Amino acid sequence: MPISFSIEPTSGLLRTVVTGRFNRDDMLAYARELRAHPAFELVERRLVDVRPSAVVTADDLHDLLVLEHDVAGSLRRADRRVILLHVETGPALGRELVVTDRRHSGVPIAYRVFRSVAQAYRYLHVEPRSAERGPRRPDVRHETATETTRLR
Repeated sequence: MPISFSIEPTSGLLRTVVTGRFNRDDMLAYARELRAHPAFELVERRLVDVRPSAVVTADDLHDLLVLEHDVAGSLRRADRRVILLHVETGPALGRELVVTDRRHSGVPIAYRVFRSVAQAYRYLHVEPRSAERGPRRPDVRHETATETTRLR
């Protein structure tokens, strides 16, 4: 599946990984599984990791973020939102992508765009190692491709 995610309960990081090409059905499956996730209420930070293998446009990414925000978004100023692009050939984005919050009278929600893993995690106030390897406490990881949940 082209969209997978994990939630790190200790840092509140929702890490969404985009690979390949996705369609509306993939986005809806992602939203449904995200909403049902046991650590869903703990999300305070969002990282959308667009891998080099992803075949997406800025519009595709915007549609995904609108849907994600409808499901897991908040208006808390302390929440941090990041798009991580690994290659220059990815979607054409500037320094941030703004998503309109449809639930709260169109309040703009900004996702900062980074091309450096270190800078993205620094902005999120999360250690890259903890997000990659998992925190000391078990985190819950969910792959939309297999619709299975496992504890590490």
